[in-house]
Amino acid sequence: MYIKAFFLKWLLISTTISLVACRSQKQSATIMNKVVQKGEPFRYQHFDFEYLSLKSKVKFTTNNEQQKLIADIRLKQDSLIWISLRNTTGIEGARILITIDSIFISDRLNNKLYTYHFKQISQKMNFDIDFDILQSIFVGNLFINAASADKLKEKAETFILSDKIKEKIKRYDDPLYINEKKKYEIENVINKSNGKLEKTIINDKKSKKELVIIYSDFIEVAQQLFPSVSLSELTYEHQGNLVHINLELVHSKVTIPEEPLTFPFRFSTKDE
Repeated sequence: MYIKAFFLKWLLISTTISLVACRSQKQSATIMNKVVQKGEPFRYQHFDFEYLSLKSKVKFTTNNEQQKLIADIRLKQDSLIWISLRNTTGIEGARILITIDSIFISDRLNNKLYTYHFKQISQKMNFDIDFDILQSIFVGNLFINAASADKLKEKAETFILSDKIKEKIKRYDDPLYINEKKKYEIENVINKSNGKLEKTIINDKKSKKELVIIYSDFIEVAQQLFPSVSLSELTYEHQGNLVHINLELVHSKVTIPEEPLTFPFRFSTKDE
């Protein structure tokens, strides 16, 4: 099932998102502190929970391969993400446990454990990733603080919340020198009628890299709207060729349980 490779490629999509937010800032359930001139008040609905359970179908596609998996996903807000991955015949290939500072992948078929610390991943990929960012991907929340975004536009059925992320450039010979240079652009499309995030576009024109995330098919979960389908498409240039990576999540069951969830994870005997 190539679980380790699959998850690390999926992590590439996740880490690209982290380019626009070194730390995901907590949002209130409803933010209405921005008003478009001569327009409607801006409204954004943040999905809130203590425990969350998802049953999902996962489709991962690159230029020359496709893989379909079944996932059971459990979350404890701001604390744990647990994923069990099975092939279409029902054989469990891996369990993944994401904590505040680390990612553990248990290869159930080969009895191996792979451990990754967020700090190590961030250093290797030359940008930050943390638990908050991964959590936001699963539940369809904003990656930026709506209150501090650069620009807000109103269209007929949506609000467009835009931000520019700047890179701080320092000089080793002058510790007081700091220059900010625009690096990334992010655009969030929020539905006017329900206040939910429908699309996020992250664009790095210099490196010709773009990430588009589309949230759709919203269902009601504990009197909140939740996207039962999300599609992430990463496009970037590699050795003169365009590479496309797609990740589709279709959640067939979404519940906020009344009782605490368990997160069973058996550590294997080998670390790599």
